[in-house]
Amino acid sequence: KSLFKERENEAKDFIFKDEKDLKTELEKLFEFALKERNESFIWDKIYSSNHDEIFPQNALKNTFSKLIFLDEPHFAFFHFKTWDEI
Repeated sequence: KSLFKERENEAKDFIFKDEKDLKTELEKLFEFALKERNESFIWDKIYSSNHDEIFPQNALKNTFSKLIFLDEPHFAFFHFKTWDEI
């Protein structure tokens, strides 16, 4: 629930996977990233949630030079209405 905080009502249908499934999902994403290397792929937006209790902003500030701060909890996707906005 701390992922959503004040947005908890909007997340009522969110499905929480168990830890094993989440680990598998991250492993598959990592494998995809290694296999499908695209040198022209550029991260042009890095978002940080002002109320994130999982990724400290200082750690992100030390890693990325251009951050976009959102007034959201860790799960910031409710800030956007479409994938194109991201």
